Amino acid sequence: MAQVLKAEVERRILEAALAEFAAAGFDAARVGDIARRAGVSVGNIYRYFPGKKALFDAVVPRKLARRLRELLEARVRVGAIQNTTRPVEGSAWGSSAEATVSFALEHRHATIILLGRARGTPYAGLAEDIVAMLTAAAVSLAERTGRHVAEPLRFDIEQIYRSYVAAWVRLLERFDDPASFREALAGYERYHLEGLRALVG
Repeated sequence: MAQVLKAEVERRILEAALAEFAAAGFDAARVGDIARRAGVSVGNIYRYFPGKKALFDAVVPRKLARRLRELLEARVRVGAIQNTTRPVEGSAWGSSAEATVSFALEHRHATIILLGRARGTPYAGLAEDIVAMLTAAAVSLAERTGRHVAEPLRFDIEQIYRSYVAAWVRLLERFDDPASFREALAGYERYHLEGLRALVG
């Protein structure tokens, strides 16, 4: 019976840590706040984990972060920016988009952390890496179609993609229901891609 109780306490600590890191970010999260969320003492947390970093590593494991990066990189590679409407089911973009959305919904809090609350962790640069990849893809597409991308236009594209990545975080925070999340994301992406296409030509 004691082992079952210990497993339950550890589960509550992990769930509370994940929620706190998603809400406050790794840097701002405090072990005391995690303890309050879990309904345990701070001392009890330290019986299971030596510190905040160990808690973070437990709830956002390297393998999970690597998988999100792979999905996002694959989505960039299939050239999502060439489309101006919702991804076609069964297409390379459609499959890539669905895999990314499914992952984000399954790992909602971890995705929020990795794309928006990772300061102070090894993944602090992930969101900006994705922005840089998307920007490079958009610039490449524009230049392939004969459009010169001067620095002011590159800056605009970067800002558009920075907003796009931030929107994923806000949508995941706002919509718990998968259908609502998908609907809101599809609407945002239609707007985003049409605007980007108009900008780069």
